[in-house]
Amino acid sequence: MAYKRADYALAPSARTILDRYDAMPKIQKLPPEIANKIAAGEVIERPASVVKELVENAIDAGATRITIDLEDAGKQLIRVSDNGSGMECDDLVLACAEHATSKLNAVDDLFYIDTMGFRGEALPSIASISHVRIVSRTTDNPEAWEITNHGGEQSEPKPASGAPGTVIEVANLFYNTPVRRKFLRQNSTELGRVIETIENIALAYPAIGFTLNNDHNAIFELPQKQARRERIVSFGGAKLSDALIEVNDFDEYASLTGFVGSPGQHRPNSKDLRLFVNRRFIRDRSLLQAVMLAYREFIPHGRYPVAYLFLELDPSEVDVNVHPTKIEVRFTQASRLFGKIKAAVQEAVLRSGQLPRLDLNDRRLEQVKALAGASQQEIHASLQQFRAPLPEARPGSSAEPDLELATPGYDRTEHAPRLLDDEQLASARLLRDKVSPRAPLPPYAESSLQASTPSANLFENARGYFQIGNAYIVVETTDGMVLIDQHAYHERILYWQLEHRLSSQPPEIQKLLVPEPLELTRAASAMLGEHRELFRQFGFELEPFGSGGWACYGVPKYIRTTKVNEFVKSSLDELAASGRAKNPAELRKSMVDMMACKAAIKAGDPLKGADIESLIKEGAKVPHTFACPHGRPTTYKLTFTDIEKIFHRR
Repeated sequence: MAYKRADYALAPSARTILDRYDAMPKIQKLPPEIANKIAAGEVIERPASVVKELVENAIDAGATRITIDLEDAGKQLIRVSDNGSGMECDDLVLACAEHATSKLNAVDDLFYIDTMGFRGEALPSIASISHVRIVSRTTDNPEAWEITNHGGEQSEPKPASGAPGTVIEVANLFYNTPVRRKFLRQNSTELGRVIETIENIALAYPAIGFTLNNDHNAIFELPQKQARRERIVSFGGAKLSDALIEVNDFDEYASLTGFVGSPGQHRPNSKDLRLFVNRRFIRDRSLLQAVMLAYREFIPHGRYPVAYLFLELDPSEVDVNVHPTKIEVRFTQASRLFGKIKAAVQEAVLRSGQLPRLDLNDRRLEQVKALAGASQQEIHASLQQFRAPLPEARPGSSAEPDLELATPGYDRTEHAPRLLDDEQLASARLLRDKVSPRAPLPPYAESSLQASTPSANLFENARGYFQIGNAYIVVETTDGMVLIDQHAYHERILYWQLEHRLSSQPPEIQKLLVPEPLELTRAASAMLGEHRELFRQFGFELEPFGSGGWACYGVPKYIRTTKVNEFVKSSLDELAASGRAKNPAELRKSMVDMMACKAAIKAGDPLKGADIESLIKEGAKVPHTFACPHGRPTTYKLTFTDIEKIFHRR
């Protein structure tokens, strides 16, 4: 039996929906002018979108020089001129036609895209919401041809004058869609988007020259046949020049080239983390995460690395037809590319061994610069903070003094920014006088520094060293000095030993003469009972003791603290609070992070000469020591040239 709506009661909301359904018209084909405006909304968001489409067309036409002229940040006029192949009269007529393109001939071509544009939507979409004028000439034609298209109404072609290539003018953008024009931002914002768009294209095509002008003012002019490194520096600034690390990784599947920044060149956002696939700028969350993971141990949490990476692979392995603006793509073997990028970037950073340089414009060095005008009495008073000069006695000598330095007001918080106070900086000013150039490292340390690791090379020419502030180590080298955060530096060493060395050989265990009972919370006791074997892997012998209790019978030799009970208890408490839901791999990682931090030398621990030498010896065995596992810097270098600049000698 068929029912009518009148046969049963309907809620008001349901009745409204049915009434709306009855009022809907039948399916019909949209008029071209409406369809084009909808397409324009997908492709054209702002002036930068127009610039992107027109410049990409110029590149596909083989242009080696492209000029972009804007008026009112592109709101009034966008003119893109190129010296490419140009168009014949018949091609020019079809340039603004719907779905017309010279870049696809068959369905299979959609799965092998090797051009910047291919959809055939850009020009008709742009023409539907603006006034377009195109002048084009091929190299073998004595004259150019011109057409205009206003809101989709196209003129007949006519002869015109013009050089070989194409000039496209887009005026009065969004003139017939005022709502969209209303959402455009102020000129500075729109111009910034255009600049960013041209930067991304120019980085991918360093052989092409680009010129950008706005309101007859030059924004930039990039020469043709520019080296990629030079082009990156032209956008990133001269400071980036010495901080770029080259990346090259080739296999049968894909090639990865480009540059990444040294660990000291991190940023507050991901603006300078740029990835290109077949010379097309893309945003892929997975591949960007691969770069972030590669830098995880080199830069602070919440900061972003500098990277300009270029992937080249078979076009059939990547689908660029995912998004109208082509900024999102899809890969057939995304996980393979993820691993390739992460491994290549991490290896490049480790191989470079670049030690972060102190930025002479950094606020921390304002204190140093102020010392240039200090009086001799002030400098002399600050030098009294040192108890003794660099010790001449070698390790084991009873004559070796303790270099502990009591610094008034020193912040003991480990993760707080540590700034050198005036007394310390004045003392560092006379570093070369305090550190004897005739006091080399002991033989065993010198031999260990011959290892082929970046960390070893940092100190292969060390002349001497001492501690300041019970928190930092100063090492004089042949070309300057290195300042080391002793806690972060030692934490990096322990992290590597736990993460890598202990995975291949069991740790040495030192037995305790008397077992130490552990006073654990119930959560910590339960955690220990569940993961007792994990602790054993790290060298802890923890056994049941008494009624439901535990005791420590042995500890690994890498634990240098005498507070074994406190160390084990705090480790278990922290693990109980954070590790209950972790899988075994994540749990092991948590243990490594935690033990490296807790067992490392702390800020405030005084170090003697033998301690410093031992620390340097251990650091020479580690692939890198310029960042702690959390990404904080451990070392900074200040060359004699930098010091001369501070004191205005250069």
